[in-house]
Amino acid sequence: MNEQPAALDLALHYQSLGIPIFPCRPADEDSFDPSTGEITTRPEKSPLTHDGLKGATKNDHIIRTWFGERYPNALIGVPTGEKLGAWVLDVDVKHLPDGTIVNGFETLRALEEIHGELPVTAMVSTANGGRHYFWKHVEGVRNRGGLGAALDCRGDGGYVIGPGSVMADGRSYEWVDHDGEGLPEFANAPEWLLSLVLPKPFEKSSAEWSGRLVAAGDNPAWVAAAVNDELEMLARKQAPGRGELVNRTAFKLGQFIAGGALDRGQAEADLYSAAVANGVLAKDGEKEIRAKIRRGIEAGLRLPRQVPERSADSNLPNPVGVARLVANHAAKQRAEEPLSENGAQTLDSIHKTEISDATPEKRILVASPFVYRDPSLIPRREFLYGRHYVRKYLTATFGAGGGGKSALAVSEALSMCTGRPLLGGAPQAPLRVWYINAEDDPVEIERRFAGAIKHYNIRPDQIGERLFTDSGRQQSFVVMTEDGKKTRVCVPTVDAFKEEVRRNRIDVAIVDPFVSTHEVEENDNSKIQRVATQWVLIAEQAGCAIELIHHVTKNNMEITADSGRGAGALKDKCRSVRTINQMTDAEATEAAVPQHDRMGYFRVDFGKANLAKRTGKSDWRRFQSVKLGNGKGNLAFINGDEIGVVVPWDWPSSEKIAEGLSPEQLRSLKVTLDSGSYKAAPNSREWAGLAVAYVMGADASDKANRKQAGAILKALLKEGVLEQVNEKDPVTRMSATFVRSAADVADAA
Repeated sequence: MNEQPAALDLALHYQSLGIPIFPCRPADEDSFDPSTGEITTRPEKSPLTHDGLKGATKNDHIIRTWFGERYPNALIGVPTGEKLGAWVLDVDVKHLPDGTIVNGFETLRALEEIHGELPVTAMVSTANGGRHYFWKHVEGVRNRGGLGAALDCRGDGGYVIGPGSVMADGRSYEWVDHDGEGLPEFANAPEWLLSLVLPKPFEKSSAEWSGRLVAAGDNPAWVAAAVNDELEMLARKQAPGRGELVNRTAFKLGQFIAGGALDRGQAEADLYSAAVANGVLAKDGEKEIRAKIRRGIEAGLRLPRQVPERSADSNLPNPVGVARLVANHAAKQRAEEPLSENGAQTLDSIHKTEISDATPEKRILVASPFVYRDPSLIPRREFLYGRHYVRKYLTATFGAGGGGKSALAVSEALSMCTGRPLLGGAPQAPLRVWYINAEDDPVEIERRFAGAIKHYNIRPDQIGERLFTDSGRQQSFVVMTEDGKKTRVCVPTVDAFKEEVRRNRIDVAIVDPFVSTHEVEENDNSKIQRVATQWVLIAEQAGCAIELIHHVTKNNMEITADSGRGAGALKDKCRSVRTINQMTDAEATEAAVPQHDRMGYFRVDFGKANLAKRTGKSDWRRFQSVKLGNGKGNLAFINGDEIGVVVPWDWPSSEKIAEGLSPEQLRSLKVTLDSGSYKAAPNSREWAGLAVAYVMGADASDKANRKQAGAILKALLKEGVLEQVNEKDPVTRMSATFVRSAADVADAA
């Protein structure tokens, strides 16, 4: 195989051709989300950058930073369509989990037998044994699957891996019959191929939606107005979401059809015309749109809609239950049903209960029939930040006082409202965040944010008007109180909270702490459940994510989701619960963190994650002291306030721990171990860790020093700097395990 150029050289080559590019993964990669501790696998060929395809660039500085510094082994992502001047026919060879092989070349050969062979054009052999055919750009060609088994199209809005890119395992993308200098010629795609990838041409119906709907039933004017509004909204809908709205609107019209208030044929025709008007028919095709209309109407038929009855004494509608509407329709059906042989109605007719003209009794509970819809149309859970903050759900973080809960919330709030990955993860777009501290005064809240803003070098314009902060000392955020043995919702506060969220378009509200939002008995499960339920309703009705910060009971050696102070109902009502634990003695030893510093480190774990994948890997953080410089006089910087800001911290690798010894100390340790009889067993009188403590100048009788020496010894063994060998003990004449310098490891000096 020809030697491939380095990623940076290849990237600069594409830049010289005027092609925007971006970096992609050369192999599957486990991605760690620091904001949640979750590990997900990002597939090979996926973008390495947050913006991906949208961030493709020709900027020299960015390209050199990406491919020369951050991702030196990256693949070259090339946007297809107008930017490249070409669209790509992707022929793949897929190996399914059950062992089946789907060969796109067979699909293509079958098409060529019908339409004729493809003309010669630029081609690339792909890393998985497939092939990319490059064709001159044609407006309207976008990403599209379903051309046939393992046959896809990459046009505007898509990308391919640029030839010359090499996967981590050596597989590569290569031009076919081209030396790689410049770009080969892109041919025009044959008409038969274009007919497969371009949207089907469509002429607008002469019966476009005009609002002239005729309704039936007891209140045709009301029905016509309601349906007209739905159709008008559909006709004016712009991308994205037009196809989904077709289905939803059809469902609503189906509910009217079920009660005999609307003719199905007319409803289908008007839905079709509205789809023509908004352009979704031209995009998705007649077959797909008619199928969505049919599925939506049939689903609506199973759940009739309530229609108000026009009053005889007034022009105002009086509400009438759905029962009468259904009864009218049922009576019409019974009139058309055949009689049985003895002249009686059929069993189905007998079971259709007669309903009088009187207003039916109001039903307290209603069983809602399940309405199946295409899973691809079900709205996704809207995770806003990592896998913890999710819109319309309640989440919580449990931790001890002074353990980092509030400081963590401050750093996360700034990451969300700026859109920057301050702690490693970042939201898809900047969010609007409301941070409420019910205990601290406004100035203390300001100090906390000022310290974090200073540490992370955040400019005011990066925050914009997306951050809101309030104190419980100035406003009450109590949502429930206790009156005797009864609990009472503070309706004005709850309503005002929801109104502020809606008015300011808040995405995330962080309330710190939970105990300050209620005045009920903390150890009463039923009462705490009511408080938590109220916060769940606020999140749902206001359409935001709500995070509650909660204290834990005292004397918790290890904080879990069950450690929350008071009753456990809060945990049960939350969709996600995180826990905060300070670094233990053992963890400090393993990480080679000095014992006197360990209280400044803590880990964040998922104690409960109903909506997100559980993970056992912790998310580590530490405190960074930041001086505000708000003192007075010549020593203002020294005498001012210091704020503990939460910053990301990675658990050190054995290589990092091994770096605790200087090159001189390491050389001395090797000589000491090779010339002595130091053993691997920690309980030995000649334990090798004593030699480590000796070269460090540390007192091995001190427990903390002994632990640190043991951690460094373990790291040196793991890195292969030292090794364990079996030799005869010169004293006991028995075989024993000694620690020596590894013969194949070069001296660090």
